[in-house]
Amino acid sequence: RGGRNRRQQTPRGYKSRKVQLLSKVASELRYQKFADVNLIAHARVPLIKFRDPRTGVKCDVCVGNDGVYKSAVLGAMADLDSRYRDLVFLIKMWAKNFDCNDATAGSFNSYSLSLMSLFHLQTRSPPILPPAMRLTLQTDAAADADLAAENERAANLEPIRKFPVSKIRQQSDAMRDIAPVERRARRWRGCGANNGATLAELLVTFFTHFRAVEPLWRHGLVASAYAGRWTAGCSWAPGRYCL
Repeated sequence: RGGRNRRQQTPRGYKSRKVQLLSKVASELRYQKFADVNLIAHARVPLIKFRDPRTGVKCDVCVGNDGVYKSAVLGAMADLDSRYRDLVFLIKMWAKNFDCNDATAGSFNSYSLSLMSLFHLQTRSPPILPPAMRLTLQTDAAADADLAAENERAANLEPIRKFPVSKIRQQSDAMRDIAPVERRARRWRGCGANNGATLAELLVTFFTHFRAVEPLWRHGLVASAYAGRWTAGCSWAPGRYCL
């Protein structure tokens, strides 16, 4: 009874324990003379921001997040077409120049910019990169089933609603095993060869692409890098993000 609601519930006090741990890490970073150490305790995902004084590299540290797996999936995508890595770099440079690359200030974080760049390449004609589900789900049949559900949702665009994550995706996400992802990615090598768009063209169309649909965000439009297409509804709290 109530098993569905108990699934993967976050333990009470889990966030406060993460903050306590991060506080200790932040103290150690300051002791080790790292620069600009800032513990952001009240973020949705608490984290520490700091800078290596020798290299100037800025770093983030968080606890209990699946960022390693997500980064590995994006890395597998980047290995399929070099234009993806280059486009992400340009978009991040643009965001930094216009001060819209700080999620704590209400703008984009690095991951969201990477997803937007991925989505842009997935939705070119012909596509340059495959839907993320083709790499993360265990079988083609599972991806076909989940894509059918996404297509049905997209065909019935409505004001933003919250939809549950499919069981297929829950099972795949729980594994967080990058080896099968890399193996499935090998089947997609050269998938963007038929699209000859230059990096400069992709940079320009990135902005026109998202600007063209701005009026539809409030009606439930979502850029789904998971499905590699526009869809509707989301599995997170309505009104937060459209990615």
